[in-house]
Amino acid sequence: LLSRLYRHVTVINARAEQVEKIQRRLSMEGVTAVSYRIVRQAADFLALGNPPYDGIVIHDLAGTIVRRVQRGDDLPSLEELLKGAYAVLAPDGFAYVGMRNRHSYSRLREGWRNAAYRRSLTVGAGRQMLAAAGFRAIASYPLLLEGPRIAEVIPARGYRSARGALSFGEKFKESALGRWGARQFASGYGLVARKDDAPTESALERLLNGHREYGLPIPPGPLELKRYLVLNWGKVILSIGTGPSRYGEYVLVLTGERLPTLRRRREARMLSALAERQLATGKLIPRFLGEFPVDGATCFVMRAFPGLSIDQPVPWLDQLTAQAADFISRLQSETCCTTTIDEAAYSRLFGDLFHRARARNAPLVPELASLEAAVRAVVMGMELPIVWFHGDYKIENLIFDDTTQELLGVIDWELSDEHGLPMLDLLYLLIYNRMLRESVDLLSALGSLVLRGPRENERSVFARYTSQVPVSTSVQKILQAMFFVHHFGVRYKYLLDSEEEVRRVREMLVVLERAARAGRSVSALAQA
Repeated sequence: LLSRLYRHVTVINARAEQVEKIQRRLSMEGVTAVSYRIVRQAADFLALGNPPYDGIVIHDLAGTIVRRVQRGDDLPSLEELLKGAYAVLAPDGFAYVGMRNRHSYSRLREGWRNAAYRRSLTVGAGRQMLAAAGFRAIASYPLLLEGPRIAEVIPARGYRSARGALSFGEKFKESALGRWGARQFASGYGLVARKDDAPTESALERLLNGHREYGLPIPPGPLELKRYLVLNWGKVILSIGTGPSRYGEYVLVLTGERLPTLRRRREARMLSALAERQLATGKLIPRFLGEFPVDGATCFVMRAFPGLSIDQPVPWLDQLTAQAADFISRLQSETCCTTTIDEAAYSRLFGDLFHRARARNAPLVPELASLEAAVRAVVMGMELPIVWFHGDYKIENLIFDDTTQELLGVIDWELSDEHGLPMLDLLYLLIYNRMLRESVDLLSALGSLVLRGPRENERSVFARYTSQVPVSTSVQKILQAMFFVHHFGVRYKYLLDSEEEVRRVREMLVVLERAARAGRSVSALAQA
């Protein structure tokens, strides 16, 4: 992102091997407007060339700089780095420091003596280092961390959970990280400072303060930031609104990389196509409002659902699941059309998924070929309902009212497909629930379903679904296999970096193949 916003970026590190590693990675990603330098002391900044610089970015959420200096490594301290950078920055230059907080609220949970915190700084110490280097106008932004990465930026009003908000852990986090506590006890901080005292606004601050320069289809402000999520895969999700309510009225998704942007554009096309159909279930599907450029990023705007999502086995999970199953049953009943599986239909519905699974999982090509042969033998010539497929239909992607537990909306449609296989969404909903309740991975949850069949509370869900989307018992075994092929061919990437993981996935494919062949026998008997 920095390489697109600025004419040139210089990467600095104290170790030559780290510089080479960074250079290889950026080269693989096509980032070219970058130079690389080794900096071992503050004076080395003067030899960097190309001054003055617009800013310095030091992102050290793992506490590596502090830890290595504490143990006596011959490396520059954070304070030395800041002083050296100050000398080569432009008069209006900036500094950003991302740091883990020594007094994080999570230290109470993880243990006060945890070494990871002892080698961290307090937010006050970070501000003092910036001031000692000569920087002014120092602002601190509280962060929630997941390991060494930012998971969330806490808004000025304090942390408010929108996922699992009714659990003890989330209630404690809200209490500890309120308007005042977030300034002292967040997991980490992003400190931003300038060489001069000139007031500045970020793109987000300009947006919230009512500036219309980006042309977004939202009220002219002032607006309040409700939530700021930082996700893997290169995207940020903002929830904003006009009033004091807990939840925002609009969702802004900002992407800075090519692939996340393409996925969001695909989601936008799916949402627009669903809106054109004017479905009875349409009120539960997000309304896409447009795509706009914002300071080097791409911003996608949608209407928000004012509720929370669930990521743990709450006591009313069955009640929520019933509503989720009802929605997907009605959506797929509305969009259902029956197709005869000829060569073209097979290639589109089955063959493409197998191709993608083989491309991502080379060690499993023989097992995938054998499973595909079994699936093909069953489905060719069959009449099969084709439906609108969500693609990531788990309880976390549904929004519920936090008081009545009523289903308000379904989010994350980027894996959606207008011509999809039936029952795959329902299978993921139920399998993911097993993962939450039993603290097992998907392989264990799916294996249990295939070998032992649905449980009592799941049978009624399957029955309601098949009453609206006709799927025979023999085809259900095939769909269980296709669920897994889609999962590790499209939705999830298994690393397959250990013999144990390869063995487990291979055994699952063998189990699914046996089930598919058993389904073929049942199908042949029914036809006879």
